[in-house]
Amino acid sequence: MNAPLAKLLPRTVWDIADDALDLYRARFFPLCGLSALLLGIPTILFLVLIAPPLRQLILTSNLVGNSSALDTSIWNFMAASLIATPLFWMGRTFLDAPLAIVVSEYVTTGAYISPWEALRRSFKHIRPLLGTAIVVAFAITLSSVVTGILSFVFLTLWAFVVTAMILESKSIGAAFKRSSSLTSGNFGRTLGVILLVQIGLSAVIVISLTLALVTIFSLIPMGNDPTREGVDRFLIGIALLMLSSIMILPLEGIARSLLYFDIRVRREGLDVVAQAIEQDYPLLDDPFGDITSEEARQRQLKASTRK
Repeated sequence: MNAPLAKLLPRTVWDIADDALDLYRARFFPLCGLSALLLGIPTILFLVLIAPPLRQLILTSNLVGNSSALDTSIWNFMAASLIATPLFWMGRTFLDAPLAIVVSEYVTTGAYISPWEALRRSFKHIRPLLGTAIVVAFAITLSSVVTGILSFVFLTLWAFVVTAMILESKSIGAAFKRSSSLTSGNFGRTLGVILLVQIGLSAVIVISLTLALVTIFSLIPMGNDPTREGVDRFLIGIALLMLSSIMILPLEGIARSLLYFDIRVRREGLDVVAQAIEQDYPLLDDPFGDITSEEARQRQLKASTRK
């Protein structure tokens, strides 16, 4: 078996995180550019919509004996959140599509495909992808209003929705069903990978950004209204944190796509199928879905015609 398909082997959570980091570093600037393209505008809109009511809520909460103003601020903030949050999650869902193709190409051929080429290929699934993005965005938003734990449940159960849709040409309903099936029995591993990448890298960004902002703000004296200026500085920190997080979101998507292949190897013997292709055993269906490299498709065609 050739080396590229040898990547289809069972991985530990740490192996997945390490491989994701390697792939992320190999295409760091294109991946950051892709993430900025798909998430930049939604993130900016989120901040524009959420910052004013959040500022008013914080300032109002410091007032004593003005419960009506506080209630109004809370409702304004919740309304803004219900509008702004889905925009961010829709962008994040769209980002998963080209990342799934990048990872598929890396696993099946060992090649580092351009993220922009992956984005072009993902356009063939734009309609179901748009429907999926809408469902995921509003489900996560509404569940986070009820309880944050429920939103993590959805994030885990639907971790492979876009990957299954892109690589297996699933419809919207079938993609959600497929993702839930793959996470069944692997809920802890899936959640572990998501948390490991997000919390680990977020901690690095938060610590470095906090130190930088504390240093900068310490050099700028407070004015006549330290309360308002303190709130404004806090909101500036939140905005910079969200904009900085755009850089690390591709890493989390890559890790989930690698976990998708790992689960299929463990459950469906995807590595055995890959060996059959390399050894020229004909197969009826493409185990990697309909979006793989031309090299992988030629290997299958050669195997099916040689026998």
